[in-house]
Amino acid sequence: MPDLVCILNTSDQFFFEICRSILMNNDIEFKEKNTVDSMYQNFGSYSLYVLPLNAEIAKQLIEPKHE
Repeated sequence: MPDLVCILNTSDQFFFEICRSILMNNDIEFKEKNTVDSMYQNFGSYSLYVLPLNAEIAKQLIEPKHE
């Protein structure tokens, strides 16, 4: 598999799940990485990775909208 681009790195599990859903609903393939400690859940992060050709659109889809 080609190199992947990290489009999200967060400690907010709720936001991570929303971003996963957005990518799934838009048929964008991704890989996820969870380094959150299973016992304390205060350490680590959730990351999403996509192919370079999908990185820009994926970032635009998950970017919070401020109006």
